[in-house]
Amino acid sequence: MAFKLGAVPFQAWVPDVFQGAPTAITAYLAVASKAAGFIVLYNLVTGPLAGLNDFLIPVLSLVAALTILVGNLGALRQRNVKRLMALSAVAHAGYLMVGIVVAMHPAVPEHRVFWAIAFYLLTYFLASYGVFGVMSQMPSSDDADQPRSSYASLAQNQPFLAFVLAVGLGSLAGIPPLAGFIGKLLIFVVVFQAGLHGLFGVMLVGVVISIYYYFGWIREAVFPPLRPIDENEEGRRAKLSAIAPSFRVTLVLMLVVIAIIGLGIYQGSLGENF
Repeated sequence: MAFKLGAVPFQAWVPDVFQGAPTAITAYLAVASKAAGFIVLYNLVTGPLAGLNDFLIPVLSLVAALTILVGNLGALRQRNVKRLMALSAVAHAGYLMVGIVVAMHPAVPEHRVFWAIAFYLLTYFLASYGVFGVMSQMPSSDDADQPRSSYASLAQNQPFLAFVLAVGLGSLAGIPPLAGFIGKLLIFVVVFQAGLHGLFGVMLVGVVISIYYYFGWIREAVFPPLRPIDENEEGRRAKLSAIAPSFRVTLVLMLVVIAIIGLGIYQGSLGENF
């Protein structure tokens, strides 16, 4: 299951596969595969493996903590955005793994943990598809090679795509009032209620680290570069200006942004279930 989810110590395949796969397949691997894995793992620890809590809680706690740290620290030095999103996915697997640990803890009602994990998966799904949707529109001769620098001046040439990217990355970072903030908050709440203060601290450190690389990408895309404009820069900007997302892509990205902002402000009946 750790291999399936990209958790430590079986995370090494994630950056290579994310970079080598077409962006659409990468988005599927990042979201659908992870969701399926966590659904299976949740049912295992709350069902057939429920009698092994004394063994599984410390083991999975260690795996979760290492996964959060390895994913976030690895993403710090990445300049290829597909590999950055891969290591970000590893870190998010760690946060969700913490939710699995809490699900085995008797101090927290099972339904509360379930809704925390489910909502986190939903917010991760929306934010990731928003980011990958923008990545799929970027002009590149090689889909596997998407340096962060290629997003420079995106806001000046494609303001809508830059806005979608900023919202998606901000949600992944857990910035209010976006849905990702509520997703992380719910996980933090159940972890605190379970008395897992060590994991609480590791999650907090992971969130702080992630803000650095997410906002580094946002800064690259939103603020104009300080370096002088040369011929290569003019050619790259011309390619950005030539991007013309189809109506269908624009509509989907717009709905994703509305959902991210809407769920960050209003969560419906989640409060009653939580």
